[in-house]
Amino acid sequence: MRKLLMVAAMTMTFNVMANDVDTADQMFAERGEAVANAQKAADLYGQLAAAASEKGEKAVLFVKQSAATYFVGTKAKDDKVKMKLHEAGYNQAQKAVDLLKDNTDDFDQEETLAKSYFYYGANLGKYGEAKGIIASLSRVSELKANMQAISDLGMENVEEYGANRILGRLYFKLPGFAGGDDDKSERLLKEAVENTLSDDGTVSVHGLNNLYLADTLKKNKKKTEACKILKNFMKQDAETLLETRIPETKEEQTEAAAMAKDFGC
Repeated sequence: MRKLLMVAAMTMTFNVMANDVDTADQMFAERGEAVANAQKAADLYGQLAAAASEKGEKAVLFVKQSAATYFVGTKAKDDKVKMKLHEAGYNQAQKAVDLLKDNTDDFDQEETLAKSYFYYGANLGKYGEAKGIIASLSRVSELKANMQAISDLGMENVEEYGANRILGRLYFKLPGFAGGDDDKSERLLKEAVENTLSDDGTVSVHGLNNLYLADTLKKNKKKTEACKILKNFMKQDAETLLETRIPETKEEQTEAAAMAKDFGC
């Protein structure tokens, strides 16, 4: 009887947690309606991660928390607020890394680990932008190391070639004396786009791959090519690209229109 009660209690706990994760996922899915939804999702993911007992489950929840915090950070207007949010975001991702880096048991956990490194780098990159590129030079090697860790896992495709995207943008943003390299930026971003093509084969399904590549191409005096990418991306139906990024894609299409105008396309 005691054993049956224990099993029933465990089953109830599992069902409650599953329902709570579904609630957090739904909140995050509604981030396009209000940034507050993403913050609520981040808070709930954090609570669930703290309560979870299995390391793989905890890591997944910390990654989701980091992704939600990243979104909130990108919407903040004040740089100090941005820094605080993105610092929280990369610390959340680091918790997932610490859980899995030395003992991944299967492919799914390796993918979670790769996403942990990605969101650490994504948040660190935004933290650096808010703080200032020059003021953040001491952390460039840290950012590169996290992206290399993704490559070492053989997970370059994670987040639609997210490591390429982060490094490509880094080489674009860095001044030459600090390792900036526009040719390397172009190569990395073209690889990201070419490996994540939309159904019509004209652009990447991930909006930032397109925007970042267009920016680099313009800087490399390839305006015609840059304009073609922006125009093709603007024509896409956001809902047919990445289902998980529809709010971001719509905003990125608006940004693409502004870039095209600025470029004189």
